[in-house]
Amino acid sequence: MSALEPAIYITTATASGGRAGRVSTADGTLDLDLVMPSAVYDMLPEEMQEAPASSDRARVDPEMLFAAGYAGCFISALRYTALSMGVDASKASVASSVALKPGSDGAAFKLGVRLEVDLPDINKETGQKIVDGAHRICPYSAAVRNNIDVDLALK
Repeated sequence: MSALEPAIYITTATASGGRAGRVSTADGTLDLDLVMPSAVYDMLPEEMQEAPASSDRARVDPEMLFAAGYAGCFISALRYTALSMGVDASKASVASSVALKPGSDGAAFKLGVRLEVDLPDINKETGQKIVDGAHRICPYSAAVRNNIDVDLALK
């Protein structure tokens, strides 16, 4: 059995051209130009610096895409957890900050994440239980658990 089976849902994205290239999904829903964060660009040897593709389109970097995906996934887990507790979290929001940090153990870089959760009209104690429960069941949280640092912050 492959890593993709059994599956509830499968999507495919293809990147070309590195951090100064392009990423798109197989169905064409997502088609974005990529850009290397200037902080990374400036620290690389000249022969590794990739010139941005010339385009009038907005450019994103992989960390932005990861932040967006994690926030979207986490809020679904958050709402599911709240619902299972009989709490309405329909006004919730999640801001996901992704940091590209110097690596260790031979890795050039590593990621760090901070998820800031706003649960209006929900008391802090209940809110923390919802956040902790969401972190246990969120597929992104499971994927990064014990691999990258994730800070959870309840507003």
